[in-house]
Amino acid sequence: MAPVVQELKKEYEGRMKVIVAEVSRSDGQQLAAKFGIQYVPTFIVVDQKGNIVPWVDAQGNQMPMFVGGLTKEELKAQMDKVALTEKKTLN
Repeated sequence: MAPVVQELKKEYEGRMKVIVAEVSRSDGQQLAAKFGIQYVPTFIVVDQKGNIVPWVDAQGNQMPMFVGGLTKEELKAQMDKVALTEKKTLN
């Protein structure tokens, strides 16, 4: 997952801040505790105000985070939803 996330981080630079937290480091452990992360990888999307943006799965269920591997396309689709939502709130 790391290469995909790093690739998307570069692709979305200037439009979205992508933070990769290594749970083996103290700052990563603090983020994991803050958001209740128990498994790796975990993906959380946070808006500019610091609110968690729910993930929506294929069945329309909302979740505060996604645990497990994703394809680049799946992760990109979620990031695009957030980018569009943020753009609307800024205009």
